[in-house]
Amino acid sequence: MPKYLKITLVSISSILLLLVATLAVHIYMVTPKNQPATANWQLGRITFEPNMSDSLVTLANREMRSISGIKQVVINAEQGNLVFAYTPSDDLNNASIFEKFNKNQQFNAELFVPSEKQLAQSCPVIDKSSITYRLGAFFQNIFN
Repeated sequence: MPKYLKITLVSISSILLLLVATLAVHIYMVTPKNQPATANWQLGRITFEPNMSDSLVTLANREMRSISGIKQVVINAEQGNLVFAYTPSDDLNNASIFEKFNKNQQFNAELFVPSEKQLAQSCPVIDKSSITYRLGAFFQNIFN
């Protein structure tokens, strides 16, 4: 085997090993230690017509942030989605938040309720067959 090929293979292997080690350290650092189960935020989504106007985005953002207990609001005007995070309690859930949100303005919107299949898939954004997900899940299971 030529010397330059050996050097190239060793370099690539070293870089991959360094990246995997960095991922392991990152997962270890962000894995919560002894965090109570009630400290988790919940997410909810409200769906509007796509391509929301700027005035509707501003109004929806203001109305959502005025609700006590809302931690974060993200609006995708192009797709017509408003995603919010909150700490759940007896009187604060997706339905009650939507009711409070829609009470004063009567937005033409719907509360997104996932199907049983979507709930079973957990996060619909994550590709569970990807090498990054499987490697991350492996390290997270080790640290838990």
